[in-house]
Amino acid sequence: MQRFFLQPNRAYRDFQLVYGLLALNFLIPATTYLLDPVGTHERLLGLCALVGEDGWPSSESSHLWRFLGISDVYVLGFLCVWLMLDLRRHIAALPGLALLKALTSLQFLWGFAFGSGHRLFLGIGLFDGLTTALFLGFALRAWRALPTADEGLVPRPIGWLKRPTT
Repeated sequence: MQRFFLQPNRAYRDFQLVYGLLALNFLIPATTYLLDPVGTHERLLGLCALVGEDGWPSSESSHLWRFLGISDVYVLGFLCVWLMLDLRRHIAALPGLALLKALTSLQFLWGFAFGSGHRLFLGIGLFDGLTTALFLGFALRAWRALPTADEGLVPRPIGWLKRPTT
């Protein structure tokens, strides 16, 4: 643990920390959505009450949208972990990750501005915009700071997709 926090490549360390938290931020709720949809809906209504709204502006009983949401959030978590495993080799996943979250942000902001005006839409849209900025900022900063060899990086990239040299 000490090697991780004291490693000389701070950008890589910070990327690993932020992406680890973001991965948990997606994987835990996606599992909750899947296993406890009623509890998830109750927590959503609690958030609505917290921002002074009287419920959610649409029905949350649709399996279609719940299943699509679960898939979306699991993919976000998977891509965070994928990038953490080997940023140099998996950097091509970053645009897709950022696009997925940016589109969600824009949809919620659009829904707030031109739809229901629900305050939670604004909060979700702004939070997802911040998340998109975190994706791009931490990954690109770490990617630029990567040394030519993986020595000294903690954790060391897995490199399991690396072609064998002959």
